[in-house]
Amino acid sequence: MPSSQRVTQTEYQRRMDILMALRARGLAPSHLVKIACQEWKISERQAKRYLQKARQQETVLASQSLADRYTTLLNRLNYIYQQAIQLRDLELARRTASDLLQVFQQQRKDLLHDSAIQPAARLVEAHELEALIRSLEEDGCIEPA
Repeated sequence: MPSSQRVTQTEYQRRMDILMALRARGLAPSHLVKIACQEWKISERQAKRYLQKARQQETVLASQSLADRYTTLLNRLNYIYQQAIQLRDLELARRTASDLLQVFQQQRKDLLHDSAIQPAARLVEAHELEALIRSLEEDGCIEPA
């Protein structure tokens, strides 16, 4: 039975991210539609629209530079982190901070090898993010890993 309530923009983007990740794993469109219908209790028609939007987002992401892709990803993770802090969901905040650290480390590695990035660009150092996480743990904002 399809749901009649609209989802929030955050939930909608989460669904797009899930569909894009599943597409990247090579799942057939018909299988993705079935998963979306079952998981989110939506109609097949709505699931097909979600899949079409996910394809469009993939096209936009593919046209972005590597630096822009990282900016998009980091902005999403930062938003999730801020929401988790506001909701006092410390476990989600801790996991998101850990994800941020991993993305920063990968960003540094990738962008240092990307000739398209300007030499003056400053990447966040891993130790800077680790220091932020430690200070949040000490202040009791997040639980230690």
